[in-house]
Amino acid sequence: IRAERAGMILASEKKADHGLTEEVLSEWSDLPTDAKNRGCFVTSGTEICRIADENEFEAELILPQAVATRVATDAQVKLSLSSMPHQYLYGEVIDVSRRSMSSRESDIDTTEAKSAIVAGTTSQDVSYLVRVSIAKPEMAVLPGQQSNALVATAPISIFSRLSMMLSGLWRMR
Repeated sequence: IRAERAGMILASEKKADHGLTEEVLSEWSDLPTDAKNRGCFVTSGTEICRIADENEFEAELILPQAVATRVATDAQVKLSLSSMPHQYLYGEVIDVSRRSMSSRESDIDTTEAKSAIVAGTTSQDVSYLVRVSIAKPEMAVLPGQQSNALVATAPISIFSRLSMMLSGLWRMR
């Protein structure tokens, strides 16, 4: 197998196990490179792994609706990794999702869900995914690392801030 470029090897997306039948060749499940999948049938075009450019990183932020609506494309972002809280990564917003993540509840892994609860964006709240392009980091960064983010947003009035704080106390259903 040859890659188009040099870079960091990342795992592909996991695939659910659909069970085996006598009429169908055994297919792979979880990751195609797992030892249990040796000898399984892989269709043409199946992503086995990804090659990430070591000079280009992206971060995905989960933001509550009240914040996400104020985030603009090209907004500046400052990230501090949980493993290195006093070192920072800098980037800018490249995309803000147009649909809420509420319907993705089952897709969010437990680490993300716990982070969302700590940040106050539980599954009951409406949250949005924000993609951030990160400038080449000076430090070693691994895929999947947790971080805190400071996103530059448009200023809001004191009245709007109070309204946002109080709206979390009551919920109209």
